[in-house]
Amino acid sequence: MKKEKIILKNDQESRTIYGSVWVPEGKPVAVLQLIHGMTEYIDRYDEFATYFTNLGYLVCGFDLESHGRAAHQEIHGLYIDHWNNLIEDVELFRSEMHHQYPEIPYVMLGFSLGSFILRSHQCIYPEAADKLIYVGTGQPKRNELKFAHWLISVLCKKDNKPSELVKKLAFDNYNRKFKHSKSGIDWLLKDGKAQEDYLKDQKIITDMTPRFFLEFLNGMMSVQEEEQNICYKKDVLFLAGEEDPVANGLNKVIEKYKKSNANIKKNIIPRFRHDILHDSCKETVFRCIADFL
Repeated sequence: MKKEKIILKNDQESRTIYGSVWVPEGKPVAVLQLIHGMTEYIDRYDEFATYFTNLGYLVCGFDLESHGRAAHQEIHGLYIDHWNNLIEDVELFRSEMHHQYPEIPYVMLGFSLGSFILRSHQCIYPEAADKLIYVGTGQPKRNELKFAHWLISVLCKKDNKPSELVKKLAFDNYNRKFKHSKSGIDWLLKDGKAQEDYLKDQKIITDMTPRFFLEFLNGMMSVQEEEQNICYKKDVLFLAGEEDPVANGLNKVIEKYKKSNANIKKNIIPRFRHDILHDSCKETVFRCIADFL
């Protein structure tokens, strides 16, 4: 396996896209593009990529805006200028990778924040992938999303400065159901070593600006409407931990995809939570994905 770094420029918006590509030995059997989650970065998926390059897949992805190498120099914390920018960055990266490998199947996987971005992307570019994998996605209640949007808009006057209120809205509510939580991330990871690795990772960014969360809320609300009209036939895998609070409403999402004539497969990992790609169940999850592919 060979790992390469690539840099793309979104000329229209003057954004730089920092990507990583894990190339297997020999001709790849398919491209597997990752869209990572909130707070993390694409190189956190080295172990995932090693597993799948050993199976012959070319794995690739890039750091979302304000994450990893794409962190803003002038803004501290997570920040999104506009939800649609994320979708267009995903499509630019996908187009480049597909241009390099046009003859093999193209698979896209989105985790958490990345799953919502991928769902939005598919509403606009429904022919852009042969198979889809959603990990840790769901459908929050629309009235709750609207209330959170209103609350942040009223109470947070500086949308480009990190906010403790936003951080609490984003994470504390998820962690509330896990009593006696010492790490603060029991909703995210179950295994103690996995929690420790996450908390020690200096590339993880947990500070969050109001603008970031407002755009995320906008994205989640818009995709709920846009998915009502999706219509395509392809294989789609939904994966979630049994105790994942983010996956509330997952069955509603699956029903929409069933109505679109997609071929659905769902795997729920017993006793695990949100980040099943980095928890002690990851080998099981990798095998589920490999079987689907």
